[in-house]
Amino acid sequence: MIEKTKQSLSDIVEQKIQKDFFESYEHRAFLPTERELCEHYGVSRITIREALRGLETRGYVRRLHGKGIECVDESSAVVSRSVQTLITRSGLNYRYLLEVRFMLERQAARYAAIRADAWDIARLQDCLKQMLDNRASYDEYLSSDMQFHIYLGMASKNVLLATLIQALVMPLRSCIEQYTDKQMRLEPSYRFHAKILEAVITKDAEEAEKQMMRHLITTETLIENRYQQLPYA
Repeated sequence: MIEKTKQSLSDIVEQKIQKDFFESYEHRAFLPTERELCEHYGVSRITIREALRGLETRGYVRRLHGKGIECVDESSAVVSRSVQTLITRSGLNYRYLLEVRFMLERQAARYAAIRADAWDIARLQDCLKQMLDNRASYDEYLSSDMQFHIYLGMASKNVLLATLIQALVMPLRSCIEQYTDKQMRLEPSYRFHAKILEAVITKDAEEAEKQMMRHLITTETLIENRYQQLPYA
């Protein structure tokens, strides 16, 4: 039986479920039924359902009709969506978005050079090949470009860093599409990515960070120049 405190009962149960089950359950396993959880914690079904809704919102569980309550790990996706919502609702100026990108992606390049494994490098190489193959298509090229940055973040092996970079991808893509010329030459961008990857492969952290900085500064200059040409600038 759970003792009452200043916290709501459903919040306490949510924390108990997280502690009792998520340290031992494997990914894609299922929680006990609602009835079993009610009996286990000595609370009502309404309280259990509120607790499960909280866990679902935070990316810990999802309901599968006819199967039960599945344990999942979607916390990174939840964080990404929250950051994207913050960016959208706060109407952040593109300059603030680029400032955060500078902070995150410099470190992603550095740590990717230190920690990337063969699988990370293979994925980055595949993105680079797609960029080369898609130079005639701005949209497809940009998709491969953004994916390269996502994989680079993952290669850093820092889950929080990778999650924040992924959260910025959609807003950054919108910013780039809005403030750059779709007829621009894509080869310079490709060369920056190639040099970043080369530094990652040779495990040269200083060079990886340097090439990422050059890439980001070039992108910022393109966006700033385009912005200054717009009538509302």
